[in-house]
Order: sequence, then structure tokens, then C-alpha cells
Amino acid sequence: MVGRPFLTAVAVGTGTMVALGGSTIVVSGVGIAVAKRIARAKKLKTASPCRQCAGEGYLPCDVCLRTCVVRCRAPRSMREIMLEARNAEKLGKGRKVVGRGEEDRGPGASRSASTSASPPVYCSCPACGTSGFQRCVNCLGDGRV
Repeated sequence: MVGRPFLTAVAVGTGTMVALGGSTIVVSGVGIAVAKRIARAKKLKTASPCRQCAGEGYLPCDVCLRTCVVRCRAPRSMREIMLEARNAEKLGKGRKVVGRGEEDRGPGASRSASTSASPPVYCSCPACGTSGFQRCVNCLGDGRV
């Protein structure tokens, strides 16, 4: 490295900047975390318990009623969707479009179990994420307002 002082200067400068930048990020991150903890502790000292969740921070899921699954629409192929759109265009407005597995039997006709299109499809609950509980919207899960 005797004949290359420029490369040495660039390497030292780069190393210094990386070290200073990294230390700045670490120090500011720790400072922000401490400030958040202090602010939350002060808030929890003076706040009253939430009335919606009784201070727990979570409520039973209203979407799935704590079963963690909901009934979904059966998956359909793009081909079926396109065929249904073409049938709708052909029939025009004001007429009933017959969907997948349905027959136009007229008013008052009931569907029997043997003619149903497909078995029910169940999905995980999008509101609680299969936990059965939702975070309280009033206190945002802190239990205090």
C-alpha cells in the first residue's frame, strides 16, 4: 500500500463513515425505545380501564364468533367467470343470469341437496387470524383509555 495513498484515504474515510453511521443508528434507536417506554408508563399511570374490553385489551371475535373459521366462496376458475360474463351479455339486462350449478326453475322452486354445486368451503377468519379474539379498537389493546 505504499504506492496507493488515495485508496488508503478512501478506505479510511469509508470505514469512519460506516462506523459513525452505525453508532448513530444504534444510539437513536435506543433513545427512541426508552422515550416510548417512559411515555407509555406515564399514560398507564393516569389512564382509566377501558369499558369496552374491561381492561383486557381484547374482545371475542364478532366475525367468526370464536370458531376461528368462516364460510367462504368456493374457488372458481377464470374460464367459469368468462363464461358467466358471456352469458350475461347474451341474455341482456333484466333477465336472470344462471350461475354455476344453478338451473332456472322458476319462482318457488327449491334446490335439493343433491343438486348443490359444491360442498361448503371454509377459510380462516380474516378478523382475528384464527385466535378467536380481536384487539379492542377503543384502547388499541392497552386495556386503558
